[in-house]
Amino acid sequence: MLKVLIFIITCSSLHAIEWEWPKVNLAAILKSKSVFRGAMTWNKPGLTVGPELIFYDHYVIRGPHIFYKHFLDRNSSYEWDIGWRLVGDSRPMIRFTSDGRDFRNSRNTSHELFTKFTYKFGWMKKFSVGGEFSADIDENKGFFYLLKFGLPVYKFTSLETKFGFGTEAMNDYIYGPHAVSGPGFYAISLTYVYPHVPWKGIVINSLEYSKVVQSENRNAELLGGRYQDLYYKLMVIYSF
Repeated sequence: MLKVLIFIITCSSLHAIEWEWPKVNLAAILKSKSVFRGAMTWNKPGLTVGPELIFYDHYVIRGPHIFYKHFLDRNSSYEWDIGWRLVGDSRPMIRFTSDGRDFRNSRNTSHELFTKFTYKFGWMKKFSVGGEFSADIDENKGFFYLLKFGLPVYKFTSLETKFGFGTEAMNDYIYGPHAVSGPGFYAISLTYVYPHVPWKGIVINSLEYSKVVQSENRNAELLGGRYQDLYYKLMVIYSF
């Protein structure tokens, strides 16, 4: 937590700050199941509800994430974030079935520093290429790298592919003991965004298929032989 406070103070020192109330977004996220970097953690539907606070347009608190967002203009070709977050088994806040706790969600919660960058281009800047780098500073001291590519399919609809790579320590944490370094998973998702919701709302529907790669990772203890998943996510967001 001390490192997080140092990070916030350092970023804040870049601006001459006068107090202003944060902007508030409220989100409800419904998932058919929870998947963490290709590893299914909760095989039950669940709902999470919470606020997002945005201070001085750049500093964001979103659930267990605290980060700095550099580019603000939605029409910009660039996105760049840097910050801190908690990672782990993502237990849903509200569960619609029995508890669902088993060996797949036995990871300890850990702390990560991360940075991610996206470049948008082409028709209405709907094509994109990006990457993300995560460094664990608590549980396993490993690293994870993510490459992303996106393209438009139809109005308000997009397709994205993701490829994840981890060090041996990180893949051990995600998939279980005896995992190996290198490619961890790939995923492809289809997303439909409906922006015309009354009272400054937006609805995001996403269907994603993910698959863990490398036989050692597929057979690691936290997967239990299950290395591919298809799952649905619905997000409803309101701005205040």
